[in-house]
Amino acid sequence: MTIKIRNRITRIFFIISLVYFAIISISTVYELFTNTLSFPTFYAPKVPKHFLFTNNSYAVMISIFVTIIYICFTTFIIILNFQKTQATDMLFFLFFLTGMLCDTSRLFVPLFHCAETYSNFLIAIANITLFGKILAPLSICAAIILSNEDFRKIADQNILIILITSLFFANLIPINTAIILPNFSVSFGYINLLRTFSIIIFIISILSLAINNQKNEYSQKSAIGLLLICTGYLIFINGYSIFTAVLGPAFLFAGTHFYMATIHRQYLWIN
Repeated sequence: MTIKIRNRITRIFFIISLVYFAIISISTVYELFTNTLSFPTFYAPKVPKHFLFTNNSYAVMISIFVTIIYICFTTFIIILNFQKTQATDMLFFLFFLTGMLCDTSRLFVPLFHCAETYSNFLIAIANITLFGKILAPLSICAAIILSNEDFRKIADQNILIILITSLFFANLIPINTAIILPNFSVSFGYINLLRTFSIIIFIISILSLAINNQKNEYSQKSAIGLLLICTGYLIFINGYSIFTAVLGPAFLFAGTHFYMATIHRQYLWIN
């Protein structure tokens, strides 16, 4: 994949993210002003008593909005700092952001009053969310393992494999539209297995980056940044309280700063 094509894909994604943010912002403002915003009755077998950790639908909504802002901001940073470099890892990172953006589609459940219904739209939201949950960790892993010179020429093929794999399993995993989780996500099967898969993939990616940094005598700030990004992502997709709404985006922004800054210095040969 050429730099020109990669930059074009990045710009298109940036525009899509901005338009998406505008649509859900307008929809949310309309729901608030017309007093029609209603949150679904969710399944929560264990509810902590402290207000920072209890279920809070407004906190979930704010967390999703802040995460979309994070996605737009990070995409702009990629355009600004990596458009003239052979940064294949940034291309894979862009698909990590794509996975996160897909996960934010669960916000449509309260906005369009899809809860407690069995509709094609709700099923589509569930499948898109699952697609994002699978795409994000695979893209992070690819950004670390498949971004060197040996794989650079077949980056487009690797991306296609990741997309097809994510789409396949997103449609294979069973969903239960009768149960809405506290973070507005439709309940799905093998939830613990998927979480374990994500954690394992993230651990492998972080360790691989740390070993590669050690081998090439690079700063370990990028590995620390990736650790924060992965932790923030896991908090974001599973969080439902004020505590997680603050902690998740904070880890994402801080981790991205460390990771992007360090990778940018490496491409400029400033270690």
